[in-house]
Amino acid sequence: MPRRLLGRSPIERSTPGVHVPVVDGSENYLSWVDRELDHKMILRSDDPLVAPLKQLGEPVFVVESNPTVEHIAKILFDYTVSQGFPAVRVTVWETPTSFATYSGE
Repeated sequence: MPRRLLGRSPIERSTPGVHVPVVDGSENYLSWVDRELDHKMILRSDDPLVAPLKQLGEPVFVVESNPTVEHIAKILFDYTVSQGFPAVRVTVWETPTSFATYSGE
């Protein structure tokens, strides 16, 4: 099951569930994923729980549309491209048999 976010390099550095080839800047990418997404509740901006959870100091990542695996793949693709990586597609796996791929379309 392919899980690489970038390129075709056989050498990868990874954190749980996130695999990227070792290239200049990949550590910054992994740091962003860890800081912004890892162990956070991903909620839509109009979810009534956003404000109370933030007030309680709970880790929340807010998105503008439903936080589906498809949307998370798009978020990762967009961030990858914004950091200058030549992304072709991003695949996010929910389970060993369930995933979504985003390719900038």
